[in-house]
Formats: sequence, C-alpha cells, structure tokens
Amino acid sequence: MTEPKILKAAAVFGQFLAMFPFAVLMCGVGLNRYETWTYLAAYAVWTAFYAVGRLFGKLARELELSGKPSKKAQPVVLFLSRIAVIIPAAVFVFAVIALKITSMVFFYVLPAGIIAYFGAHGCTGKGYSDVFSRGWFALYFISAIIAAIMLWSTHEKELATNGIFQLCIGFALIILISSLLANQTNIDVCTKQRAGGKSVLPSGLRRYNALLITVICSVTIGLFLFARPLAELVKLVISLIVRGILFIFSSLGSLVQTDPGSTEPDPVPGDVGQIVPSEPASILANIVFVLLIFGMILLIFRLRKQIWSAIKSIFEPLFRKGNEGLDIPFYDEFLVSDSRKLTPRARRCAERELVKQYARENDPSRRYRFGYALFLLRLGKTDQPPIPADTTTAHREKGERAFETNLGGFSETYNRVRYGNSAPTAEELARQEEFLNDIK
Repeated sequence: MTEPKILKAAAVFGQFLAMFPFAVLMCGVGLNRYETWTYLAAYAVWTAFYAVGRLFGKLARELELSGKPSKKAQPVVLFLSRIAVIIPAAVFVFAVIALKITSMVFFYVLPAGIIAYFGAHGCTGKGYSDVFSRGWFALYFISAIIAAIMLWSTHEKELATNGIFQLCIGFALIILISSLLANQTNIDVCTKQRAGGKSVLPSGLRRYNALLITVICSVTIGLFLFARPLAELVKLVISLIVRGILFIFSSLGSLVQTDPGSTEPDPVPGDVGQIVPSEPASILANIVFVLLIFGMILLIFRLRKQIWSAIKSIFEPLFRKGNEGLDIPFYDEFLVSDSRKLTPRARRCAERELVKQYARENDPSRRYRFGYALFLLRLGKTDQPPIPADTTTAHREKGERAFETNLGGFSETYNRVRYGNSAPTAEELARQEEFLNDIK
C-alpha cells in the first residue's frame, strides 16, 4: 500500500507544479520582483481551492454510489458540485478587496485556483495515473511559453532571465514526475493483462525503474543548472588541446623551414620581448577548424535517424493526433462499410497499420476492439465478407463458415466489451490473439 500512496502524492505534486508558471507571472509581471512569501501565498490560495474541489467532488461521488438520487437527478448533482467553484472564488474576491491587495491577482492567481478546483474535483476516486494526466503536462508547457513571452515583453532583462530560469527548472521537474508516473502506469497496465497480476513482477522492479529514471533526470537537471561553468570548463580544456596541437605543428614547421647555415638578423632593440605571430600556425588553426566542422556535419548526418527519433520522443506526447482516450469513431465501427471499397494494396496497408495499433495498445478493452476490427478486415478477404447491415451474430456465423472454427465465445466477449463496458480477461485476450494468428 505504500507505493500507491507515494505515487498518488507525486501525482498531486505534479498537479500543483503545473500551476507554477502562474506564480512566476504573478511575481515577474504583476509585482516586478520575486519574493518567496508571494509564492507561498499563491500556493496557499490554490491549496484552498483544491481542498474545496476535493470536498465537493467526494460528496458528489458518494451520492452517486449510494444510489439515493435517481439517474435523472445525478447529472444535476454533478453540475451543482462543479459550479460550486463560485464559493471559493467569491471568498477570494472578497478577501482581495477587503485586504486591498493588487488587482493583478485576479489575472494570475484566480485562474489557477479555478484549475486547481476542477483538477481536484475530477480526480476524486481515481488512481495516480488519472490524477496526473498529460493535460497537466500540456498546461505547464503552454503556460510556461506564454509566461516567457510576457516576461520578455517587460523589457527587464534581469527580471525575464530569472523568471525563465525558474520556468526551466520547473519544466525539468515536471518531466521527471511525468516519466516516473508513466513508467509505473505502464507496469500496472501490463500486469493487469496477465493472470498473475503484480505477482509476476520481479522483486524490486518498480524501485529499480524509479531510481533509474530519477538518476537520469537528476543528472540532466544538474547539467542544466551548472551548464555555464561546465561549458567554460569544456571550452578551456578544448582550447588547451587545440593550442597544444598548434604549438606542436608550429614547432615542427619552424624546424623544417629553418636553414642551419643561415644567420638570423640581429633583433631590433625596440622589438625585444615582442612575439611575432606565426603564419603557419594560423593556417594550421584554420585547417583544424575546418576539419572539426566537417567532422561534426558528418557525425550529425550519420546519426540523423537517432537524433530525429530523440526529438520526436520528447515532443510526441504534446502533439499526438491519435484517437487515444476516445471511444468513437473506432475501427470496428467504420471498417465494415469501408473495407469493401479498399483496393488490395490499400487493404494490406490498412491491415499493417491495424496490426501495429493492436500490438501497441495496452488498454484491454481497446485492444480487444482492435483485434475484432482486425478479424473483420481479414474476414473481408474471404468469400464471406461482412456488410454494413451485419450484426455481431452475422459476423460470427460468417467467420465460422470462412475460418471453420467456433466463434461463439469470441463474439460474446466482444459484445460485452463493446456494449457492456466490461474489460476482457487475460485469458480472453490470449484466446483472441491466438485466433488472429491462426487466420493470418
């Protein structure tokens, strides 16, 4: 029970961290100074909003579970619990007016307080993976960009630099929390699909993964914090190496060019102690510089796929256009009517894409529906293709004739998943996967 509580606390911390750009805006743009007590006051207000939202969300959920209000009255109860946000908002407005606080708090503190209210209201009774969703990460990302633009618009260089530095630190922390929670969520999803549940996990796997992610992110944050002194150190080391190489080449060049029998002219008295720049050393420096640039370009070209994959993996969660989290439209709802119009090549492309989505999906219900859509697509290649008017019973009968197997359990499970909002068991998912492999 300890791990879920820690993860739930980390998820709540992530929610509050997502509102950090509003606090930076309040200090940097609203007050033109960064003070610790201002941050604490803003977060105290947001904590109050969060607590009230949690209270009303819990009351609405308990009423729904108790069955006291009818089904028609339940939406009304939910609506009332949501508009109850005006209670803490009104108290906040009256407090600001009574204490004669700057009106800037209405633009920066109040919106984040409303977000905190609905964030607490919506996560009542949910697990840590639903408490801190991708929406909170997107909230920080977007609000931080807006905050940075507004800070630069003040034309106060030091103020803007300090504020953006704080936003970068917060962004690094929210990436750390997102990585930890996403890793634990994937572990839970995978174990739920197996009959053994969490007992199939090796001992200490959660702790090892969390420690690994924490160390990597901490090193990254440390490199960011000490980027300037580290850059100076690296620059100094490279400069010493380059100077050493140039000195060696310059010495070798002077030995080759010097004639042992020649006599050097006496130095001019006024030039004693002056060092005349060596032309060969300058040429060699230019050659080394060109070679370094050429080598960097060659290295970037050689690793272009890895670099592009790394960039995509960072920003993919923010700009993903998939249908994750949506129920409709879904493959098994439009595939039947469209499959007959597909050319053989288009059908193969659609099947490859569907197989990829089926293999990537972790949610049991959505995975089963992807598998059913794959069954329909492969059924369309037989002499018993599905038509738009077919029911699941007709699909089962045609599938039994085309593939010569009993599909009663397959069809019943799909009906339960699709229309009964019931997740399939691990055994049912395994049987479906075995059947799809047989009809390739």
